[in-house]
Amino acid sequence: MFMRLSTIHPGRMAAAIVALGSSMSAVASEAIGAPTMPPVIDTGDALSVVTNLAFVLVAVVVMAWLYRRAKRMQNGNADIIHILATQTVGPKERVLLVEVAGQQLVLGLTASQIRTLHVLDQPLIQEQPRTPATGFAERLRTAMKGSQA
Repeated sequence: MFMRLSTIHPGRMAAAIVALGSSMSAVASEAIGAPTMPPVIDTGDALSVVTNLAFVLVAVVVMAWLYRRAKRMQNGNADIIHILATQTVGPKERVLLVEVAGQQLVLGLTASQIRTLHVLDQPLIQEQPRTPATGFAERLRTAMKGSQA
Protein backbone atom coordinates (compact mmCIF):
# COMPACT_ATOMS: atom_id res chain seq x y z
CA MET A 1 0.00 0.00 0.00
CA PHE A 2 2.79 2.42 0.83
CA MET A 3 5.50 3.21 -1.70
CA ARG A 4 9.12 3.52 -0.80
CA LEU A 5 10.54 7.03 -1.13
CA SER A 6 13.29 5.80 -3.46
CA THR A 7 10.71 4.82 -6.14
CA ILE A 8 9.03 8.26 -6.26
CA HIS A 9 10.27 10.65 -8.95
CA PRO A 10 11.97 13.73 -7.37
CA GLY A 11 9.86 16.16 -9.42
CA ARG A 12 6.65 14.53 -8.26
CA MET A 13 7.91 14.55 -4.71
CA ALA A 14 8.58 18.31 -4.86
CA ALA A 15 5.15 18.98 -6.38
CA ALA A 16 3.50 16.94 -3.64
CA ILE A 17 5.37 18.81 -0.92
CA VAL A 18 4.43 22.20 -2.40
CA ALA A 19 0.76 21.17 -2.72
CA LEU A 20 0.71 19.83 0.81
CA GLY A 21 2.33 23.01 2.18
CA SER A 22 -0.08 25.33 0.38
CA SER A 23 -3.14 23.35 1.46
CA MET A 24 -1.91 23.28 5.06
CA SER A 25 -1.35 27.05 5.08
CA ALA A 26 -4.86 27.62 3.67
CA VAL A 27 -6.37 25.38 6.35
CA ALA A 28 -4.35 27.11 9.08
CA SER A 29 -5.31 30.61 7.91
CA GLU A 30 -9.01 29.65 7.81
CA ALA A 31 -8.77 28.16 11.29
CA ILE A 32 -7.19 31.31 12.71
CA GLY A 33 -9.49 33.60 10.78
CA ALA A 34 -6.62 35.33 8.98
CA PRO A 35 -7.40 36.87 5.61
CA THR A 36 -6.31 34.84 2.61
CA MET A 37 -3.94 36.33 0.04
CA PRO A 38 -5.54 37.59 -3.19
CA PRO A 39 -4.25 36.06 -6.41
CA VAL A 40 -0.93 37.49 -7.57
CA ILE A 41 -2.18 38.23 -11.11
CA ASP A 42 -5.78 39.13 -11.69
CA THR A 43 -7.66 38.67 -14.97
CA GLY A 44 -7.08 42.24 -16.16
CA ASP A 45 -3.32 41.94 -15.73
CA ALA A 46 -3.22 38.57 -17.50
CA LEU A 47 -5.25 39.97 -20.41
CA SER A 48 -2.90 42.95 -20.62
CA VAL A 49 0.16 40.68 -20.74
CA VAL A 50 -1.36 38.49 -23.46
CA THR A 51 -2.40 41.53 -25.51
CA ASN A 52 1.06 43.10 -25.26
CA LEU A 53 2.71 39.82 -26.20
CA ALA A 54 0.45 39.48 -29.25
CA PHE A 55 1.27 43.07 -30.25
CA VAL A 56 5.02 42.38 -30.03
CA LEU A 57 4.69 39.17 -32.09
CA VAL A 58 2.68 40.96 -34.78
CA ALA A 59 5.27 43.75 -34.85
CA VAL A 60 8.08 41.21 -35.35
CA VAL A 61 6.21 39.53 -38.22
CA VAL A 62 5.50 42.89 -39.88
CA MET A 63 9.14 43.97 -39.54
CA ALA A 64 10.33 40.69 -41.10
CA TRP A 65 7.91 41.14 -43.98
CA LEU A 66 9.10 44.74 -44.55
CA TYR A 67 12.73 43.63 -44.43
CA ARG A 68 12.16 40.95 -47.07
CA ARG A 69 10.25 43.37 -49.26
CA ALA A 70 12.98 46.02 -49.01
CA LYS A 71 15.63 43.40 -49.79
CA ARG A 72 13.69 42.29 -52.90
CA MET A 73 13.31 45.89 -54.08
CA GLN A 74 17.00 46.53 -53.50
CA ASN A 75 17.98 43.55 -55.68
CA GLY A 76 15.66 44.65 -58.50
CA ASN A 77 18.56 45.69 -60.77
CA ALA A 78 20.82 42.79 -59.80
CA ASP A 79 21.13 41.67 -63.43
CA ILE A 80 23.27 44.73 -64.37
CA ILE A 81 26.34 43.87 -62.26
CA HIS A 82 27.67 40.32 -61.94
CA ILE A 83 30.54 39.14 -59.75
CA LEU A 84 32.17 36.43 -61.85
CA ALA A 85 35.05 35.47 -59.54
CA THR A 86 36.56 36.50 -56.24
CA GLN A 87 39.88 35.75 -54.58
CA THR A 88 40.86 36.61 -51.01
CA VAL A 89 44.38 38.05 -50.77
CA GLY A 90 44.35 39.15 -47.13
CA PRO A 91 42.14 39.34 -44.05
CA LYS A 92 40.10 42.21 -45.48
CA GLU A 93 41.37 42.39 -49.06
CA ARG A 94 39.90 40.75 -52.15
CA VAL A 95 40.37 40.78 -55.90
CA LEU A 96 37.11 40.63 -57.86
CA LEU A 97 36.34 39.91 -61.49
CA VAL A 98 33.16 41.85 -62.24
CA GLU A 99 31.10 42.18 -65.40
CA VAL A 100 29.28 45.48 -65.93
CA ALA A 101 27.39 46.17 -69.16
CA GLY A 102 29.23 43.42 -71.02
CA GLN A 103 32.69 44.62 -69.96
CA GLN A 104 34.85 42.76 -67.45
CA LEU A 105 36.76 44.63 -64.75
CA VAL A 106 39.36 43.48 -62.24
CA LEU A 107 38.72 45.30 -58.95
CA GLY A 108 40.70 45.52 -55.74
CA LEU A 109 38.49 45.59 -52.67
CA THR A 110 39.66 46.59 -49.18
CA ALA A 111 37.82 47.56 -46.03
CA SER A 112 37.95 51.23 -46.96
CA GLN A 113 38.02 51.45 -50.77
CA ILE A 114 37.45 49.84 -54.16
CA ARG A 115 39.97 50.35 -56.97
CA THR A 116 39.86 49.40 -60.63
CA LEU A 117 42.99 47.34 -61.21
CA HIS A 118 42.41 46.53 -64.88
CA VAL A 119 39.75 46.78 -67.58
CA LEU A 120 39.83 43.66 -69.75
CA ASP A 121 39.59 43.99 -73.53
CA GLN A 122 38.75 40.30 -74.02
CA PRO A 123 36.51 38.57 -71.44
CA LEU A 124 38.26 35.92 -69.36
CA ILE A 125 35.09 34.11 -68.39
CA GLN A 126 31.96 33.76 -70.47
CA GLU A 127 29.07 34.08 -68.06
CA GLN A 128 26.85 31.03 -67.90
CA PRO A 129 23.12 31.46 -67.54
CA ARG A 130 22.14 31.26 -63.91
CA THR A 131 19.75 28.53 -62.90
CA PRO A 132 18.57 28.77 -59.32
CA ALA A 133 19.09 25.67 -57.21
CA THR A 134 15.78 24.11 -56.35
CA GLY A 135 16.47 22.54 -52.99
CA PHE A 136 19.03 22.24 -50.24
CA ALA A 137 20.60 19.12 -51.71
CA GLU A 138 21.11 20.84 -55.07
CA ARG A 139 22.58 23.94 -53.42
CA LEU A 140 24.94 21.80 -51.35
CA ARG A 141 26.02 19.87 -54.44
CA THR A 142 26.67 23.13 -56.29
CA ALA A 143 28.65 24.55 -53.35
CA MET A 144 30.73 21.37 -53.05
CA LYS A 145 31.56 21.46 -56.77
CA GLY A 146 32.60 25.10 -56.45
CA SER A 147 34.92 24.42 -53.48
CA GLN A 148 36.66 21.51 -55.24
CA ALA A 149 37.61 23.57 -58.28
